[in-house]
Amino acid sequence: MTSERECYVYIVLPGAMEFVTAGRFQVSLTPDGQPVGQFFYGRRYLERNDAVELDPIELRLRRGPYETARMEGFFGAIRDSMPDFWGRRVIERNTGHTQLEEFDYLMYGPDDRAGALGFGGMCNHRLHSAGLTARLIWS
Repeated sequence: MTSERECYVYIVLPGAMEFVTAGRFQVSLTPDGQPVGQFFYGRRYLERNDAVELDPIELRLRRGPYETARMEGFFGAIRDSMPDFWGRRVIERNTGHTQLEEFDYLMYGPDDRAGALGFGGMCNHRLHSAGLTARLIWS
């Protein structure tokens, strides 16, 4: 794994049809090579009256970082949004690689995945398969 990978996390809120940016997720390696994940909710997302937690146990709504070393640095709600065995095989075939990192599967997965979550590399990112816009301004 490269030393640090990060992406923005988008969510379709209950009753909504559009993605909004909920926060930022990153996975990095400790000095001894163990992956650690961090998640930060975005300031504007936390200010929304309709904001929901990505996970009511691990990722409650609050400012500041969340950190995990479990499951290769992936929080449960984020891991649940990753492709299953078949989806991973499809991604491998489409990319021509059979040894992808967990983060690659997250990023190559479709935007219509389970959990109403999407992932992308840009704060202002047009989600191609859904055709929706997500946006976040960091403080």
